[in-house]
Amino acid sequence: MRIWLSGWDWGCCGDPFQVGSEVSLGLAYGIDAWLANALGAELAETVDAREMHHEDEPLPQRMGVVTAIAAVRLRHEGGFPVAGSAQIAPASAVPWSVPDERPPSGFLVDLDLRG
Repeated sequence: MRIWLSGWDWGCCGDPFQVGSEVSLGLAYGIDAWLANALGAELAETVDAREMHHEDEPLPQRMGVVTAIAAVRLRHEGGFPVAGSAQIAPASAVPWSVPDERPPSGFLVDLDLRG
């Protein structure tokens, strides 16, 4: 299963993890139209769910082992992501904060679900 993790959201309140880590994530299945547009149709079709933890009602948690991570950078114009502008780079971990002058917009996390 492939999951989108928002960079700002995770940087605020997420814990670091790496490939091979067992994690528990609150998942909303499917993706928003803005994210599908920003990622581009081909990449968006590979995303099964979004990690969400700032919802009014907590989402059910799913446990799994992280099998792959990719950092995603989106180009912005006027404060909004440019359609299909996603640049993807393999990553070994999702840090709590990113020591980079241009942190990733988000991460694609491949998760082997447990139970």
